[in-house]
Amino acid sequence: IVTTVLAFALVITGFGKSNNDSAASNTAPSTSDSANSSANESAAPAGSYEYKTKAEGDIVIGFSQAVMNHPFRIANVESAKKTAAELGIELIVTDGQGDVNKEISNIESLIARKVDAIIVSSLSGKAIYPAYKQVAEAKIPLIIAASGVPDDESIPYVSYVATDEVSMGQQAAQYIAKMLGNKGNIVVIDGVPESTNSELRRQGFMPEIAKFADIEVVAQQSGD
Repeated sequence: IVTTVLAFALVITGFGKSNNDSAASNTAPSTSDSANSSANESAAPAGSYEYKTKAEGDIVIGFSQAVMNHPFRIANVESAKKTAAELGIELIVTDGQGDVNKEISNIESLIARKVDAIIVSSLSGKAIYPAYKQVAEAKIPLIIAASGVPDDESIPYVSYVATDEVSMGQQAAQYIAKMLGNKGNIVVIDGVPESTNSELRRQGFMPEIAKFADIEVVAQQSGD
């Protein structure tokens, strides 16, 4: 999240066009436009969009967090608040309470408040995509953080910041195998069903744990 806030500071002050091809922890390659250029009123084109920049003045960033009842998510927000304060940026945080409709409503509220940029950390998979499009249509820079990157190329965003979830799943399998001495029975408790993060970790974990012939997955179910 520190990287996310720093990335936004660069995006807001120096760039004006997203090509939606950024790698994790990097802002998308962009071309600079004048901060005073007139806004194009048309909807964002698929996969790419023009967004407003701010050459001077106070910066306000909206942060739509999926939930605020988990240590990881709480740490995300606290880290963002600390970095924003150090940069002199106002950070408005909203809590989606694990409800995609609440998340979308929060994002719409941030758009209405005309924030300079929006961070979205969601667990709602494809259900959150309409809100991403609304951010782009409002010409506000969007960074997706600690969420799965959209699998639809028509979904616009400026940058994506997250861990490699597949690799995380693979490492979890290797760690469990080591702790079990490469032998035993395990139960897999999946994360939120619609979470892209959970799906990607599962994609890394299951093939990796299958490499250990004497470890058997005896049950698998959602922990939601």
